[in-house]
Amino acid sequence: MKTMGYFPFLFFVLNVCASTAHADSENWQAHWAIPPGYFLEVDSTGYSVPVAIAMVPNPGSAPDSPLYYVAELGGRIAVVRNDRQVETFADGFYTLNRSAEMPDLGGVIGLTGLCLDEDTGYLFATYVHDIGDGRYNGITRFATNPGTFSLRPTETFDIHKPFMLGDSEFTRLPFGHQIGQCQVIDNTLYAGIGDGELTHRSRSAQSSFGKIVWMQFDGSPVAEGNTLDHGGITQAPDANSLANYLFASGLRNPFGQTRVGDNIVVADNGPGVDRVLTVRKNQDYLYDGSDASIATNAMVLYSPAKGTANIAFYPEGAASGITQLENNLLVVLSGVPETYIEDEPAEISAFEVEVDSALVMSRPRTLVKYVGNEMQVLSSIAIGRDGIYFAPVYGENAVPGISNVYRLSWAPEKSYPTSLGQYQNARAIMRNYGCRGCHNVFGDGGNVAPTLNATHLRRRNSERLASEEYASQLRRMVAGDRDSTDNRARQRVLNADGDKRLSVWTEEKILNPTFDNPESVMPLLGVSKREAEILAKFLLTDKKRSNGQNSK
Repeated sequence: MKTMGYFPFLFFVLNVCASTAHADSENWQAHWAIPPGYFLEVDSTGYSVPVAIAMVPNPGSAPDSPLYYVAELGGRIAVVRNDRQVETFADGFYTLNRSAEMPDLGGVIGLTGLCLDEDTGYLFATYVHDIGDGRYNGITRFATNPGTFSLRPTETFDIHKPFMLGDSEFTRLPFGHQIGQCQVIDNTLYAGIGDGELTHRSRSAQSSFGKIVWMQFDGSPVAEGNTLDHGGITQAPDANSLANYLFASGLRNPFGQTRVGDNIVVADNGPGVDRVLTVRKNQDYLYDGSDASIATNAMVLYSPAKGTANIAFYPEGAASGITQLENNLLVVLSGVPETYIEDEPAEISAFEVEVDSALVMSRPRTLVKYVGNEMQVLSSIAIGRDGIYFAPVYGENAVPGISNVYRLSWAPEKSYPTSLGQYQNARAIMRNYGCRGCHNVFGDGGNVAPTLNATHLRRRNSERLASEEYASQLRRMVAGDRDSTDNRARQRVLNADGDKRLSVWTEEKILNPTFDNPESVMPLLGVSKREAEILAKFLLTDKKRSNGQNSK
C-alpha cells in the first residue's frame, strides 16, 4: 500500500545559470510524449524544484510585464516576464528547518501553492513553516499592481492564525500531507490541506487537516454566504473558531482544486486509489483510511493511485484555442517522488465534463506522459493565453537538476518527435505494449515467456542463428513462400552475420513474431520499425538495475 501519497515535491537545490539547464536538457523531447498535432516547447528555464505555476490572467504588453509566477519547493517565488526573463519575486518569507532533503521523504515539505486575484493584485503563497517549537501550514499574501501584477511585491501580509486553531499542528513529518494549491472565487480564498498523515483528523471538526478551508483575503472567516452555495448573510463570525474556516472535510490529500461553473472540483490523492470529486460547503467526504472511502463520491478514480497532484479546467473559447480540450479537466498525476518506477510515470490526464453539473462526459486519456529513464515528478499546471504550462520537478537528465517550464500548444503544422504510442525510449515502448506482462526484463515482469536481456538473448540465440541448420530453414521458407511479406525479414537475417544477425533477428522478431516460426505464441503487437530498432538496441546492451534505476 502506498502511504506517502505520491506528493510531488522534492528537494531544494541551488539555482545555476540557464546555459547549464540547456546543456542538461539536450534530449528532453525524447522524454515527453504527446498526442499527434500538439507541440511541446521550453517556455522558460532555470528553476529549482518547481511545484506550482500561476498565470497572470491579462498580462501587460511591455517586455518586462509579469506573465506568470513559479513556486519552488525551497521557498523562492520566481516571476517570468513577457520576454521570458526570470527574476526572483520573493524569497525567505517563512522559516522552515527540514530534517532531510529529497529523495528522502522527510524533505517533501515546503512552499507548495500559488494563486492570484486580478482585481486586487494579490498573490497568495501556501507553505509549511516553523513557529516557535511548532510546525504549521501558512499563507502569505503579496500585494502587487491590480490587473497587471508586478515584478516585486509592494507589501506582504501573513495569514497564520486560521491554521493554528484546533488540532492543526504537525505531530510528525508530514511527507507532503500538507497545505496544497489555493484558488480565489468570488473574493474568497480557498485552500486544500492534507491529513498530516493522521487519518482521524480528516473528518474531525477540531482539525484543519484533511479539509478545504475558506477565508477572506485578510485571513478572517467568510462573513457572507458564498455565491457558489447561494447562502445568506452571516453576522461577524468568530475568528477564533476553527469551524468558521472549514468548507468541506473528509479528504486525504486535496492537493489540487479548480472551478468548473459553480462547482469546486478537487484532486484528492488516496493511499491506493485517487479520486477527482466536486466538493460543497459543510459536506463530509468520508475518508477513513480505506480505498473504499476514497472511492466514495468520486467523479473519476485513478486505480492504482497515480498521485493526483494538481488540476485545472480548460474552458470553452480559451485564448490558446485548443478546441480538442474545451470543457476538459486536466489532472496532473505526479509519479513517484522518491524513486524511478517506469510503470508509474508522471503524466497529465484529460477528460471532458459538463460545466453546470460537472458530470464526466468522456473517459480519461493521456495528454502528456513522461517516457524517460530518470526519476521524474510533476506537480504544476496552468492554462495560459498561448498554451498549457507545466514544469517537471527534476531536471531532465540529472537529480538534482535545473528544470524548465514547458508549454503545450496545438500546432499540427509543426513536427514533434515523440508521440504517444510512438516513443523513442525503450522502457516506455515496453510499457506501452505490455511486454512485461509475459517477459522478465532486467528483473521485472512476468515469467510465461523468455527473459529479455543481452545475456539471455545471446545465450539462447547466438549459436542457433549462426548455424547452417537455421540458415537452411530460412532458405526453405523463402523458397516455399515466395509471395510472403515475411521473406523480406528472412532475407535480412540471412544477409547478416555474427552480432549483426542477432540484432536484425531481434528487430524482426519484435515486428512479426511468426516470421521464422509460424507456431510462435507471441502476439503481433503493431510495433513500428523505429520502435523495434530502439527495443533491439536496448535489449542487446548489457546493463544492470539497482534500486529501481538503471545504471549509466
